[in-house]
Amino acid sequence: MVGYGAATPLGKTFAGTWERAVKGEAGFSRLTRCQADSRFNIVGEIPDWDPLTLDFMDRKEAHNWNANYIFLTMAVCKEALIHASLEMDADTGPAQLA
Repeated sequence: MVGYGAATPLGKTFAGTWERAVKGEAGFSRLTRCQADSRFNIVGEIPDWDPLTLDFMDRKEAHNWNANYIFLTMAVCKEALIHASLEMDADTGPAQLA
């Protein structure tokens, strides 16, 4: 393992998750992102998760993909690359796959 990243019900980054974890806080709360007519509406949502706050995302892409889990995976991977001091550029990134 050369880098780390996290997005959990305690925080949308590793640092945010760790900070709340060491305080002993719980990450589960009532469902807020959609309506659920059930008494079982306690979930582990990632707080303040908005893909439009990511520096590599724009409104059009977010709308076209309509798959937040992909953006979440990208954000966690980017965080891990940063912590590993690795850079993704044209030589090491997806351009090489084309």
